[in-house]
Amino acid sequence: MTVNLKYHGIGRFSEPAFSIADKPLELDFEGIKGLSGEFIFVYRINDRPQKKLTLKGYKTTIPLTELTAGQLDGKIIHCVRGVKVSEYDIEPLVLKDIEGKFYAHGMLSDMENTIAGLTETARKQEERITILEKALTEELEIKRRLLEKLNEYVDNGVNVTFEE
Repeated sequence: MTVNLKYHGIGRFSEPAFSIADKPLELDFEGIKGLSGEFIFVYRINDRPQKKLTLKGYKTTIPLTELTAGQLDGKIIHCVRGVKVSEYDIEPLVLKDIEGKFYAHGMLSDMENTIAGLTETARKQEERITILEKALTEELEIKRRLLEKLNEYVDNGVNVTFEE
């Protein structure tokens, strides 16, 4: 999976969602190629201890055995001669275990999908409320007309009683 890094920005995954089948999570970092120095990938999955990996050829691999459902947070630290030069934050990766296989979604993409789903649900609820309001208005109009007719009968001296 390619991660597009931006200086003073968040590194985003090139695909909003992808499958991690039976192989480790391979990350290829774009945006730092051509820079000299050492690059260290620092990451944490859920509340596990933080891990550090030195990038080789701007790439790294997280073994399948380390992956668990939850959230992977990470950043790239750029060092030159042992001195930290810059840091690149990476969009959190949501890992989902579905029937023993991992699927990954960038946190921002996952949030966009959730928001789109909630927006659709709200739209459907608004439509339903509109239909119910119309039905209620129609029912109230029928009851109002019925009450008017009953009042007419009573005003004309008709005795009205209701039986169950």
